[in-house]
Amino acid sequence: MTKPKFITEEIRQSEGKAEPVSNAYMINAGKERQGHCQACGKEINNQYGVKLPNGALLWVGSECKKILCKSDAITLDVAPGTQWTDNGKSYVKPTEDWITRLQIGTMGETLQSIIDRKGLMMCGGLPAKNQFLFSIWDTYRQYGQLTEKQYTAASKSI
Repeated sequence: MTKPKFITEEIRQSEGKAEPVSNAYMINAGKERQGHCQACGKEINNQYGVKLPNGALLWVGSECKKILCKSDAITLDVAPGTQWTDNGKSYVKPTEDWITRLQIGTMGETLQSIIDRKGLMMCGGLPAKNQFLFSIWDTYRQYGQLTEKQYTAASKSI
């Protein structure tokens, strides 16, 4: 596999210095997907957001992301409470207080209190008192965000 040829010298000098950013971060910054890598110009199917050291935000392919981003970098994300729309679908990143209320509605107590009481290794899984809320909480655990419909429905139940 050959190393991609970067479009500008500035991008070339950013190798290993950029930070990965979430799709929500890119969309909230007003950056729309381009269909091509903004670092090397190749047409791509999967696009990833990166933030260069100068603050520029680019949609890049996986190969350029690996080259540009620090290997131990934490993905920058939107602040809790942020709402955005991607491909016509509305999303929400809930606040920690809202997630705590969701956990109590789902399991009768917070996850941390269950871990404190039963220990980190729990046999038999988590106690779901409300399967509907549990499915929404599980979606949040997997993706770190909810659709606006999930958020609204859960808010009515907690």
